[in-house]
Amino acid sequence: MKLFAHNRRWMLLMTGQFVSSVGNNFYTLAIYWYVLTITHSRVDVLWIGLAQTLPAVGSLFWGGLIDRFDRRFLIIVSDLGRFVLGSLLFWLTSSIERPSIGILFVVVFVLKSLGTIFGPSLMAFIPTLISSDQLPSATGIFKAISGLASLVGVAMGGILMALYGPSTLFGIDALTFLVSLASLLLIRTSGPIRTTNTDVPLWSAWKTGIRVLWRSLWIRRFVLVAMMANLVLVPLEMVLPQWVHGPLKGTPMTLGWLNTAFLVGFIVGAVMVGWAQRWPTARVLGWAFAGMGALVVLFGQVTAIPLPYAIAAGIGTTIGLVESLVTSSLLAAIPEKVRGRAFSSYSGILNLMTPVGMGLTELIIGWLGIAALFAGAGSMVLLLSLMFLIPAQPPTSEAMMAAVGDPRERSTPTYNN
Repeated sequence: MKLFAHNRRWMLLMTGQFVSSVGNNFYTLAIYWYVLTITHSRVDVLWIGLAQTLPAVGSLFWGGLIDRFDRRFLIIVSDLGRFVLGSLLFWLTSSIERPSIGILFVVVFVLKSLGTIFGPSLMAFIPTLISSDQLPSATGIFKAISGLASLVGVAMGGILMALYGPSTLFGIDALTFLVSLASLLLIRTSGPIRTTNTDVPLWSAWKTGIRVLWRSLWIRRFVLVAMMANLVLVPLEMVLPQWVHGPLKGTPMTLGWLNTAFLVGFIVGAVMVGWAQRWPTARVLGWAFAGMGALVVLFGQVTAIPLPYAIAAGIGTTIGLVESLVTSSLLAAIPEKVRGRAFSSYSGILNLMTPVGMGLTELIIGWLGIAALFAGAGSMVLLLSLMFLIPAQPPTSEAMMAAVGDPRERSTPTYNN
């Protein structure tokens, strides 16, 4: 809480991001419901799903651009663009009885593409507002605020959509981008406005981002574990309604309470990151992944309510702690000059694993059933925890800069006055 009390810039950023994240959750809740309602076609829903996920491919390549510009400027432009597109989406869905699915595809695709620029730019911008020793606590707060925004967004969004329809949620989402934009315009920073020499070819800059992630065993381990965890855990959200409807013999309210329990746990885990600093990061992550895997296995075996709520909260806690620790560790280890492209590549790699995981999920459910899916996913996460037994030391800034292949990239960054 000291960050909020003594750092006005951090408080402004987090306030704007909380409001904007609530709006993002409104949008996510409404978009598939809206398309299914007006078209009654699963194929059209699939097209919008592709528009949502395909921009993740672009995030692998945006990093070379992100490090060429002022990160704050890129965040502002992304928010402004998303406000325009969100307003267009609101107009289309409220004024036209049945908009063309092709037009909706283009609007959603560009909207999500701007989001893939916004995310890595924000992560590269955050360290310019705080001291290095505050990174773990700041990352935990940021993740907790994201979890709280999801909780508020899901709860309020369902009520608002029932009362006023999905187009209203698109309109509110557009307005929340203005709140984020206003908070950013009030922030002044003396951090680098450009960390990459513009004479460096984009291809070379992109390769540097990948090379940085692979250079150090300490970072490479984070990336590999997060990638595999994303592969096996993210698709579980897709089968949760089937699990509730089937073995749990639950209702939509049961599903709502499970999601609420998970998000509350996520918030608790995120704010625990400062407390967890007293132990070596690798040890904490190893135990957290082991606990996560065991709880996922247990979730697929326990069907007597209310025990699944407690297990869901436990899974949320471990994921919140892991995400906060991994993000803060990467922010601390990756040099400022390459942070934008490194986080862009990292985000792209994780996002690309999601559709692969979804395909595997469908195969496993068809062959073995949902309980076996939970058991297999949890067992995989348990195995991943063993990777943190491999000795590895955090890299020095000199070692990380050695990953920068083009000598022109080692020049001094351009700063704000």
